[in-house]
Amino acid sequence: MNRLPLDIEFRTEAGMELSQTLEESLKDLAHFQVESKGAQQALPDNPDCVGITQAGTSAKTKIVAHHIDDITVLHVSGRITAGKRSAVFRRIVQDLVKTGHHRILLNLSRVDCIDGAGIGELVRAYVWLHDRGGQLKLACLNQRVRDMLQMTCLDTVFDIQADQEGAIRSFTGR
Repeated sequence: MNRLPLDIEFRTEAGMELSQTLEESLKDLAHFQVESKGAQQALPDNPDCVGITQAGTSAKTKIVAHHIDDITVLHVSGRITAGKRSAVFRRIVQDLVKTGHHRILLNLSRVDCIDGAGIGELVRAYVWLHDRGGQLKLACLNQRVRDMLQMTCLDTVFDIQADQEGAIRSFTGR
């Protein structure tokens, strides 16, 4: 099977539910192929999980989802920018909420670029979750992402934690 250069990749741990609607809407958005491998836990560099990948340019955005108790952790790497990248991010968050995942932690340590559209998607995800009784927290921000949030004064809106462990503990009832 010939593999095209990837530019967006979404992976989940084995057994994590994705709705058929998400797969269909992602396929409608761009050329996606669905992969399913092994049953190991999906950590950021683990290829043995379910994934959705998009053919495109050599720049890559990767989103890996896994659970810690009732918290869904999304490890995001690469770019959250205008266009298909931000639309994919939006659809993933919306699908997670629709399938019952109401506590989402975004680990942004590997995000190397975020623009206004990307910031808008973070806000949209926050509002989407908040309106449905959920929580969104950000963790492990690098200086670029932190600067963008400070410039827009959104660092006072989001619950931002220095590390993933602190963010997990900060969820209500922990």
